[in-house]
Amino acid sequence: MKYATLGFVAVLISALALAAGPAGERPYAVHEWGTFTSVSGADGAPIAWRPLAGPPDLPKFVYTSYGKGAKDKEIKPHYDKLHWIAPIRMETPVLYFYSAGDLDVDVKVKFPEGQVTEWYPRGLSIENGIAYLNAWTAGLQVVDFTNPAQPALIGKWSPTPTKTSHSSWTTTIDGRHIALHGEEEYGAHLDLVDVDPSKPATFMKPFATYKTRDHVSIHNVMAFGAKAYFTYYQDGVRVLDLSDPTAPKLAGYYNTWDPQAAYTTSAFFEGAVGLDVDLARKLIFVADSPRGLLILRDDTP
Repeated sequence: MKYATLGFVAVLISALALAAGPAGERPYAVHEWGTFTSVSGADGAPIAWRPLAGPPDLPKFVYTSYGKGAKDKEIKPHYDKLHWIAPIRMETPVLYFYSAGDLDVDVKVKFPEGQVTEWYPRGLSIENGIAYLNAWTAGLQVVDFTNPAQPALIGKWSPTPTKTSHSSWTTTIDGRHIALHGEEEYGAHLDLVDVDPSKPATFMKPFATYKTRDHVSIHNVMAFGAKAYFTYYQDGVRVLDLSDPTAPKLAGYYNTWDPQAAYTTSAFFEGAVGLDVDLARKLIFVADSPRGLLILRDDTP
């Protein structure tokens, strides 16, 4: 991964804080590693530069971010990352955990004032040591990480309909283990996929879909039991009833995007992008690209 970021101090502090755990916790150490590049003048003062302006040297499975965000307003009409201005470039940040035995950790790292510009895989969810990886053109991949030293590919669904596997979430409904799968492209929609390897006849095969409009893309998904939540860019937030997984039903929706508003554009990837759900308080937290944070009350049954 590469970052044009000011997040070095935040990463280092996060790593050190993890080492100071509660009393009685298995002792361990955390080391943070990464490559940082900065430019200074003859007087030693830092100089803002274009850290991503060099020739591309990334393999095809690495994904990149583009779009509005250039800080160099003198360069128009270019608004891609090649023209972003930043004082520091950060590459391949890694946290190493050293312990005498197996250890479960929960890590939260922030990059204030920074921007993630390359990453792989696109997205993932993990359940009971099994990772469901969204590998873009390589599809949805299921990998067994119960032995972290020897991860094993269990199965994959590839190619996906638009070859842009982006996000997924697993749930179990009446004993049926399924993955909700979303892509990110023209025509991208929600697919329900069987992910129970004990049933080889249906394993990694899609069996139901849900979509709004072909020219609007789904984005991020979550599921709890027989209820699914997901963002759908210009079509806002959708809540589905999956009591019958073969026939998803719309339980509720909220259109966050206003095509008449002065702050909206015709950009394809605009609108509701991220979400989190507080089931206890029946709240849905939505990240909307032009509007910011929205908090919705979930009154769906």
